[in-house]
Amino acid sequence: DNATQTHLEYDGFDLKNTIIKQADVVLLGFPLMWPMSKEIRRNDLLSYEPLTRDTGPAMTWSMHTIGFLELNEFEKARQMFRRAYEIYVRPPFNVSRLLSSI
Repeated sequence: DNATQTHLEYDGFDLKNTIIKQADVVLLGFPLMWPMSKEIRRNDLLSYEPLTRDTGPAMTWSMHTIGFLELNEFEKARQMFRRAYEIYVRPPFNVSRLLSSI
């Protein structure tokens, strides 16, 4: 999208009021390695983060982690890495348990 310097999922996609299940546009940067500026890569990551539901696949936040590492935004990458596993770890042995689909 030229106005927001962000890739839209499809023509007419609402970047403010749509909830998505998992990373999709974020996958353009990695693993697809689609050529784009750092500004657009950052905008994609920041725009889709709040639109992605928390109960989506852990892969989503791993892809955000990689994206922020590419941009040398290490604190944001750390936050995304934690999101990739924290909701799945269960006591008392800190093992992973997948949540049922909602």
